[in-house]
Amino acid sequence: MTGVIIGMGGSIVCIGLFSDMTVAEFMEKLKGIAVLELLGVIAFSLFSAFVGGFLQIVIHEAGHLVAGLLSGYKFISFRIFNYTILKTAEGLKVKKFGISGTGGQCLMTPPDGPAEELKFVFYNLGGVLFNLLFSAVAIILWWNFSANEYASIFLMLFALLGVLFALMNGIPLKLFISNDGMNTIRLHRSIESRRIFANSLRVNALVQEGMRPKDMPEEYFWLPDEIDFKDYFVIQQYNFVAGLCLDKEQYDDAYRMYSEQVAHKGEILELFYIEAVCEFVYLLLLRGDKEKAVELLDNKVRMYIEQYGKVMSSKLRVQCAIALLMDDDEAKAIEIYHNLYRTQTDFLMQGEVLMDLALMESMFRQKGVEYEK
Repeated sequence: MTGVIIGMGGSIVCIGLFSDMTVAEFMEKLKGIAVLELLGVIAFSLFSAFVGGFLQIVIHEAGHLVAGLLSGYKFISFRIFNYTILKTAEGLKVKKFGISGTGGQCLMTPPDGPAEELKFVFYNLGGVLFNLLFSAVAIILWWNFSANEYASIFLMLFALLGVLFALMNGIPLKLFISNDGMNTIRLHRSIESRRIFANSLRVNALVQEGMRPKDMPEEYFWLPDEIDFKDYFVIQQYNFVAGLCLDKEQYDDAYRMYSEQVAHKGEILELFYIEAVCEFVYLLLLRGDKEKAVELLDNKVRMYIEQYGKVMSSKLRVQCAIALLMDDDEAKAIEIYHNLYRTQTDFLMQGEVLMDLALMESMFRQKGVEYEK
């Protein structure tokens, strides 16, 4: 139904902008179309909306890639939905990974240099510019191929979706995560945000290459003077430090940092909040506080853990702790560990996998659980 609405809406918009036909004339003409022909148009509109939307996502991320390369950035990974192409020492590989609220992501490492000199505008807005550029090309083609009904439908919807994607990403918004426009404004206003932005790209690159946080340079882990839980970039850096505490098994520090995030529900972005809840549940279970852990594990959190356990090893670590420390199911906990150990190379964030396996093994040792790799 959404595709039909988009198709009809796109048709009306394009008729108003690019033809002399009135909407009333268009609707009158529509009455004369045979039912089977109408169904065919509707089916093709749905198909065009799906294909056009997919292509615009690819184009958007390709825009970030091209803009990044032209700005001196180096390629790390290119994700569309849950599939990521990443650069490794053995060449390009495809792995599964996903982030709620995003259809794709292009990660690159910035060139070395001070935060004041970081080139961020073109890289962040490259996707928006590509969506608009390819939409303009589609409109030009539509003007020349308007005699072909099906070509017109596809080109019209493709252009409409491109403009929609450009607006959704270019107009500064903070929904599930901050969009490109919002990120660009924040980076423009704050040198500290630029420093965190560049740092996050470098840390993510090292994690994908298989380095654990505790093995990274200490200079990557610092806390801003003020922790503004509403600031997307500040909380990113805050979580890098919290993750380092986890990896070093400095559980009291990690507990304090994740509990502070959970206490600021409604201020931090939803994605960061639910991630903090997952880690806080893990730490609560290590402390033996089952009651508080059960309270936080509502259906939404449980569904999130289950869904992202397929692409994020940290969620399998939490599942392992729930099985062992909440449900007293030692066999299930060991099975979760073995599944991660066996499939570890399938995950994108290899450094995170190594950390999670080590933390699970540490938990087994503390509880006297015998396991085999």
